[in-house]
Amino acid sequence: MNRNNEYNEKEEGINRLIISYTKYDGSPGKFDTKDTKLISIIHRLTIGQMKIVELHGGTAELREHFLDMYKKAVVEEEDKNSRLRSQEGIVDRKIVIDTSTSSDRMYLENRKRMMDLMKGREIWKKHLKSGHSHDEAYLRMAADKLFLDEDAVKQAFERCLEGPLEQLSDDVWSNMTNTDSYDERTRKEAEQQINEMGGNAMDVLHKVDNGKFLPPPIVLFRKDEPPYLVVGNEVLLASRALGMTPHILAVRL
Repeated sequence: MNRNNEYNEKEEGINRLIISYTKYDGSPGKFDTKDTKLISIIHRLTIGQMKIVELHGGTAELREHFLDMYKKAVVEEEDKNSRLRSQEGIVDRKIVIDTSTSSDRMYLENRKRMMDLMKGREIWKKHLKSGHSHDEAYLRMAADKLFLDEDAVKQAFERCLEGPLEQLSDDVWSNMTNTDSYDERTRKEAEQQINEMGGNAMDVLHKVDNGKFLPPPIVLFRKDEPPYLVVGNEVLLASRALGMTPHILAVRL
């Protein structure tokens, strides 16, 4: 072996990093910077939500640099998904991609995901324009039942439309007295209850399970009173059965 080859192999060993990971289904895998660029590895680990098990090779500085980049990418991805969910009213659901497939498949999956999110945003905009009359009718009924000033409720509703949707917390969900949707139930039980309410259980469960758009539940908040569900019990029932947390329109008086 000549001196040039010896030097090249040494340099390659210093700059080469092998990342062992587990996929979402528990199966192991490896990435090698000899075959894949570092930034591409970080992207695939982040999007696929894989768990890093061990790092091999490289210098201590390279390993530290990689982990810093990876942590930053994870935070950015979580922030991006959180903003998109808040804007579109979809349930809180992790999107997992099988990275054992080809990069083309990953690209198509990511593209479909982004197209669905954009479609959801457009549907939400249309709902804000056309769905007000229905939502306001439910709010008027709630105001009448709770002996509240209708104008005050309407103004609070208009204010909440200017802000983002809110993720429903366990504390709020469990304290709503006019719905039993927080109780544990199976998918079959939720399906039966939604149908008994006159809803289309198959459609609701399918949309919730696949992150499709549904008008968000409306929850009315009053001082020193438990939160009150105005409309959206079907979405809550389906979300609970599927182990998901929906976003809501929070109307605060």
